[in-house]
Amino acid sequence: MKVLMLSPYPYEAAATRVRCAQHIPYLEARGARVVLLSFMSSRLFRIVYRPGYTAGKLRYGLVDGTRRLADWLRARRFDLIFLYREFLPIGPPLAEQLLAWLGVPLILDFDDAIFLAPSSPANQWLNILKPRGKVPWLLRMSRAATVGNAFLARYAGRYQERVEVLPSSVDTEVFRPAERGSVGRRGEPVTLGWVGSPTTSPYLSIIAGALRELARRYTFRVRVVGSLEAWRVPGVEIEHHCWRLATEVHHFQSLDIGLYPLPRTLWAEGKCGYKALQYWAVGIPVVCSPVGVLRGMVEPGVNGYLAERPDEWVEALAMLLGNGALRRSMGEAGRAMVVARYSARVVAPRLHALFASVLEGA
Repeated sequence: MKVLMLSPYPYEAAATRVRCAQHIPYLEARGARVVLLSFMSSRLFRIVYRPGYTAGKLRYGLVDGTRRLADWLRARRFDLIFLYREFLPIGPPLAEQLLAWLGVPLILDFDDAIFLAPSSPANQWLNILKPRGKVPWLLRMSRAATVGNAFLARYAGRYQERVEVLPSSVDTEVFRPAERGSVGRRGEPVTLGWVGSPTTSPYLSIIAGALRELARRYTFRVRVVGSLEAWRVPGVEIEHHCWRLATEVHHFQSLDIGLYPLPRTLWAEGKCGYKALQYWAVGIPVVCSPVGVLRGMVEPGVNGYLAERPDEWVEALAMLLGNGALRRSMGEAGRAMVVARYSARVVAPRLHALFASVLEGA
């Protein structure tokens, strides 16, 4: 089985690692030969979500697009193409149609509501280059589709008969609780944390009022990793750190409570809860907005809490701030759930079975 995995984003992007790269060792251990290629180079990915840099984005985009044409010419050498989101991040799916004409079976994968076609605030001008009908076209030309949750599956099912929910998963051998003493917190305040990307950092404003209220009664700090802009809340101690792949796991392990605020939007409804899975994998409880898959993942009082109104965020975080034993037990319960249901070793065999089935049908 020769498989070509295609993603718009390089390895630095969580989506490429989660939906593609982390499954490659399992696939290759079962005799598959897998090649993963991305549209964006690392240099383009470093600036793509930053305001400005228009000349650099255009220049690197042109270079990377030319390289992608060479990838297309290589595609006929493979037995199967696993396409994350799209072949090119702009324009109609002409490149994907050409891939289909090569006769190589195509499986489309997505873990966001990409049919809504939002752009990063830093790249609003790209909206004119993103046709709204692209996703249905991609679904129709595919042999099967894998999606991250039931909300996305309902949409995909309108255009594709074979849809499988393949949840985002965590490598629980990498994301694991810190060894005792490796992340020293004795004598330090409880650390609430958020690890994310510039596109989702505006969601932190949802909990600003709750944190301000909590700071009147408790001593704690908030660690924010991955936001381009410094986020400030009067009266709250907030640390800001740049996101780097090499330090990602350490940042998660340095937290005591994970924060996951989300707005009630269709885009948020399509999210797959990966941030919560990372928190749980390192053994800490989470407080989440009751949006999308989080409503089913979070067992209130067992592995975390759901909170929507500011007073609910205050109540949930207060219970965890004042009770270290509760934080530990909830973190352990979350870790056990992820290992059993959302670890890469559980999800990768399902992907391998789908590949084999599609090839058999082809």
